[in-house]
Amino acid sequence: MCMFTAGTLTSFAPAERMVKQKENAGAYEMYVNDVSVGVIQHAARGLDYYDDVLKDLKEKYPDNVDIISDVHFKKVDAGKAEDVSEDKMAESIEKAVDIETEAFAIKVNGNTVCHVCSKEQADHIVNAIQAPFVKSIETAANEVQEVKFAENVKIEPEKVPYDKVTEEKEATDMLRQNKEDKKKYTIVEGDSLWTIAAANQTHVNDILTLNPGLDVSNLKPGQEIELSAEKKLLSVVTKEKSSYQEEIPFGTEEKEDKSIPVGKSRTVQEGRNGKKEIQVNIVRENGNEVSREILGENVVEQPVSKIIAKGTKKPKPVVVEDASMRRTSAGKSSRKARTSVASYQAPVTNRGAARGSATQSAVVAFARQQLGKPYVYGAGGPNAFDCSGFTSYVYSHFGYQLNRVSGAQAADGRSVSKADLAPGDILLFSRKPGGPIGHVAIYMGGGQLIHASNSHKKIITKGLNGSYFSKNYKGARRILN
Repeated sequence: MCMFTAGTLTSFAPAERMVKQKENAGAYEMYVNDVSVGVIQHAARGLDYYDDVLKDLKEKYPDNVDIISDVHFKKVDAGKAEDVSEDKMAESIEKAVDIETEAFAIKVNGNTVCHVCSKEQADHIVNAIQAPFVKSIETAANEVQEVKFAENVKIEPEKVPYDKVTEEKEATDMLRQNKEDKKKYTIVEGDSLWTIAAANQTHVNDILTLNPGLDVSNLKPGQEIELSAEKKLLSVVTKEKSSYQEEIPFGTEEKEDKSIPVGKSRTVQEGRNGKKEIQVNIVRENGNEVSREILGENVVEQPVSKIIAKGTKKPKPVVVEDASMRRTSAGKSSRKARTSVASYQAPVTNRGAARGSATQSAVVAFARQQLGKPYVYGAGGPNAFDCSGFTSYVYSHFGYQLNRVSGAQAADGRSVSKADLAPGDILLFSRKPGGPIGHVAIYMGGGQLIHASNSHKKIITKGLNGSYFSKNYKGARRILN
C-alpha cells in the first residue's frame, strides 16, 4: 500500500477569478500543454471546462501527485468554431494534462526496470527476490556469510507519470524474469562431447557440470542434454559456511609370516575407512555452486589399516631317485641319491583385489568427483594429487594397487590399443615426443580424459586428440577385467 504526501498543482487561474474583457468577434483554439483540445467561440467557456476537469482530477488522484498544465489560446477564424460538447472538451483537456508523482526506480546495471511508490516497497521487493536462497542455506543448517546481487542494483527517487508506477507483485515478476532461457541440444549419430562443445562455443567441463551423471562413453542419438543454464535478469550470489564429513581411505600393510607358504597370503585384519570433518565456504549463484574454499579439516575417526600376512615358508626339498647313482651289482643294495629342486616360483597373483564395484562407469564417476582438487607434486590424495598419485588413488578406492610412479604404471594391467580404449583405461604419455613415460591419465570415453594437470594446477578433463596428448601418446593399460 502506497503512502502519499501533499502534492502541488500547476495550472491556469480559475475562470471565475479572471477579469473578463470584451471579446472581439472571432473564435479561439484552446491549448493545454501545447496540445490543441478544441476551437470555441468564447475563451471563458473553455476555462470553465478546464476548471471543472482540474476539480475532478484532484478528487480522482491521491494527494502526492502533481497536475501539470499550461493553458493558452490562439485567435482563429470564426468559421472554425465548433459547437463542442462539454464532455468532449473535458475529455480532451484531461488527456492533455500531465499527472506526475514521486516514485522510486529500481535499476539493474544502469537500466530502469520498474518504478514503485516508495523506498520501503522497493527494498521489500529486492529482499523478496533474495529470500528463497537465504532460506535454502538456513534449511541446510549452514551459516549465511553474505547475500548480494551479481549485478549493480540501485534504488533511486524519480518523478514519473503516475501511470508508470508499478504494483508490487508486477514489479517483483519483472525483476525475476529470464534474461536468457536455457539452451538444450539433441545428440545425433557421431557426436562426442568434444565436437558438441566446439560447435556450440562452450566447454566440455561446463557440459559435464550441467549434466551430472552423464555417461560420456554411451551418448545415444536422440538423447537431450543441456548446453547452458537459464540466465536471470538478477543473479543472487550467496556465501555460506558449511561442514561435511568425508571418508579417509584405509591403507594396506603387509607383513611376513613364516607359517604361510611362499606365494600364499591371508588377511589378518580387515581395513576400515576413517572419517574427517571438512569446513568450507561455498559461493553459489542462484542456488548453483560456483566455488568452494576449504577452511580446515579435523579427523573424526582414524582409518584402520588392512593387514595382509604374506607367506615366506619355503617348500621342503623334493626327493627324487637318480638312476645313474644306483648300483646294480648282484647282492649289492642300490643307493638312492637325493637332490632338491633347484628353483621354485611362486604363483602369480594380482596386485590388488577388486571389491566388486569397479565398473567402467564407477571408476570414471569417482575420478570426476576429484575435479578441481589441486595439483601438488608427490601428493597421492585425498585433497591433492600429482598425475600418478591421482590414478593410484582412484583405483585404490576399488581395491587395486597400482605402481606409484607414472613410468612404472606401464607395467600395471594389460596393454590395450588406442582403437580399443574403454572408460577407466590408464593412458600413458611422454613429456615430450620420443621421451620416456612421464605422465598418466584416466580415459573417460568419448575422446575425453581426466588427469592431474601440472600446468593448470588442478584435476581437469581434456580431449585426447589435443596437441600435447596426440603428440606424446605412448599407450594404454587396462586395469579392469
